[in-house]
Amino acid sequence: GKDIPPELSICVPEHIHVGLKDVNLPVDILLATVKNCEYLACYMFLKDPFGCCFDRLGHVLFGEIGEGHGKKMKVALMRYTRGSVNPECSLSTVKDAVLLLRAKVVIYVGTCIGLKPEETKLGDVVISAKVTTHGSNVIRSGGNEFTDEKHHMSRHFLDVIRGAIEVWKAPLRDPGTRDVKVHCDVQFLSDIELTSAKWQHDKLIKSYPKATAIEMEGEGLFASEFDHQIGWLVLKGISEYADSTVCSSEKWNTFASVMAASVVVKILSDPDVFQEWSHYQ
Repeated sequence: GKDIPPELSICVPEHIHVGLKDVNLPVDILLATVKNCEYLACYMFLKDPFGCCFDRLGHVLFGEIGEGHGKKMKVALMRYTRGSVNPECSLSTVKDAVLLLRAKVVIYVGTCIGLKPEETKLGDVVISAKVTTHGSNVIRSGGNEFTDEKHHMSRHFLDVIRGAIEVWKAPLRDPGTRDVKVHCDVQFLSDIELTSAKWQHDKLIKSYPKATAIEMEGEGLFASEFDHQIGWLVLKGISEYADSTVCSSEKWNTFASVMAASVVVKILSDPDVFQEWSHYQ
């Protein structure tokens, strides 16, 4: 039923146990998370993880992702504060991480709020390089709302993603218990002030008929990555719905986080894909 997600084939740790050591920079990929369950889900897939402390970033995890004995992707994993305009600003944290770690791509991994229960279900993964900000830069014209859309992921990367998700399998103990789907190249809404009011949900759907999900990390974040000329991607599992038919729970948060993290691993499993990409300068 909707209350309990199916069992995972992997066990998510409750705590992180890693040693500290110096890291050789740059990294290939920066995974950015907010919630603890998102952080733990990504950590679980890192090979040979270790921690390193930085003055401006705090504790960052490092490890590798890749299949077999070939070349692996060098990955950094961090947590930042929810909401890009909070006093303890996520925007500056991620900016600092990009400048310091010189990643090729930033992937925002975690959970999101679904808008269309008739098209998606809990645990489904939504991927986007298109974020529509609904907030400070909404322009009103004749009663209609227009927003600023940021695109910053090459078609090549989206082709890579499509290739990866075709062979991705959800990490379920019994694969027959749920058909988890990945929805690629969808539209995310960002910077939404959510209430549980049905009228607000209906207005959102009417204003943004193409939007599939809402993420809460804020518009400034994506604008900054765009300005920095760095590749970025939002990749999140649906853990609740905006119409309040399903509210977030710890189990669904964990399930959605693991689904999203496992899709990231599949995308990064072929390091040759990113060979031509340059590190942030």
